[in-house]
Amino acid sequence: MSMSFRCARPEALFQKVFGDLTVRDAAMPLLIPCYDMASAVPFVFSRADAVEADAFDFLLWGGASAAVANPTAVALTHVLHNKREFPFTTGMADLVVLSLGGSAPGAASSLGRPSSSSLLRIAGACQADMVDQAVSMAFEERRATNYVRI
Repeated sequence: MSMSFRCARPEALFQKVFGDLTVRDAAMPLLIPCYDMASAVPFVFSRADAVEADAFDFLLWGGASAAVANPTAVALTHVLHNKREFPFTTGMADLVVLSLGGSAPGAASSLGRPSSSSLLRIAGACQADMVDQAVSMAFEERRATNYVRI
């Protein structure tokens, strides 16, 4: 089972933990999945990108806020099929994933008929939960140590 944590202000926690460290400062290959709210498309950037171009070198804590969509599956696919950046990755056992999830506050707490926006938040939360479950199961016996969802 994956571990789930709730934090009132995750940005403050991540800023305290990571301080001024950037993607380039990572000691090992690092991949950060994101979700572009403007284009509604998940994308990834990596330590390799940050080393090659300053435009991809972000503060590690800066991406702590997550969207309703869960790009974890995109990140896993990228790592497992990208031998240039991750040459020693042969399978799920070689990965450690920290998934920073969003939530749909108040989406299910209102009484009466839900609004369209509430239904969309609920659907997005359900999709994120399904991806979380699928990724957790992909780690098999290592799901408790190699996959953490916050």
